[in-house]
Amino acid sequence: MSTIAQWDKVDQTFEVQGVWDTIYTEDQLMPWLEFEGDVGGTSYDYERESVNPTAAEASDEGELVDGDIEFAEGNETLKTVYVQNYLNLKKKKTARKQDPLVILKKKMSKSYGRKLADLVINGDSAVNSLQFDGIEKKCRVETRMVAMDDGVMNGPGTAETELTIARLREVIDGVEPGLPDALVMNKTMRRKLTNLMNAAGSGISLPSIEMFGRRVKTFDDIPIIENDYISNSEQYADAATWGSSTATSIYALKFGMDKGGYTLLHNGGFFDVEFQNLGIRKNRNEEVYRLIGYPGSAVFEPKSIIGLGGIDSAA
Repeated sequence: MSTIAQWDKVDQTFEVQGVWDTIYTEDQLMPWLEFEGDVGGTSYDYERESVNPTAAEASDEGELVDGDIEFAEGNETLKTVYVQNYLNLKKKKTARKQDPLVILKKKMSKSYGRKLADLVINGDSAVNSLQFDGIEKKCRVETRMVAMDDGVMNGPGTAETELTIARLREVIDGVEPGLPDALVMNKTMRRKLTNLMNAAGSGISLPSIEMFGRRVKTFDDIPIIENDYISNSEQYADAATWGSSTATSIYALKFGMDKGGYTLLHNGGFFDVEFQNLGIRKNRNEEVYRLIGYPGSAVFEPKSIIGLGGIDSAA
């Protein structure tokens, strides 16, 4: 199990390095993610604890009884993410200052990295079967989504409601065991949280720490990861009675299989993408190239991530 930040130090192809240069420098969340690369085939089967075994006391002569333990079976299908484009052969052959193929590879790598970062938040296999499920979908369907308006689990609520520090702390306390690795929110929510802390009392603010080469704010000693792939106008495809033009979410989560948290999956050892030369197009003076990878995602312990939904982003 490796983080993307660790993997960034491994020797890679030009195209793969381009993908990670994009998501490492542009996206605060991606360096935190851990991924399981040892996925054989196109799907990943795993067991997730649903009921832990019971511990008990016993006398020296007493009978020892088995405790119950239950596992929920999980299966995740790897998806296909790709970028495909072409290069005019005349331009490729006659260019003098910059290699057009190098430029094309950089642009394709950047597009792939941004698409992956978007899917990590917003991927939804129920809306689009070609996508893997992102953090929002995992919280809403597989783990827990707390409503901002009434604190009820498993739903965004019925109306967007202004963020409160008390409700955010309730959500943090819902992550087990211990504290979440991070709070993930967009810039709008980070500003609102800053204002709430400033209004709470003289001198109270969000301190900052250095993580992955950049300064990040913290709340109750938990790093805040800003991510603007989180919408300020969330709509839920499987909750037709609820949708808002001014609602957003905050996520408290752990990362990686060892903590039971949100984990990226991939076939091919370290997170790999392949650059393919598809040859010359028939009847065209163009050469076609494709950058392709096979990612997925999983959560191994339902209590490791939790969302706070239905927060009013306009209040």
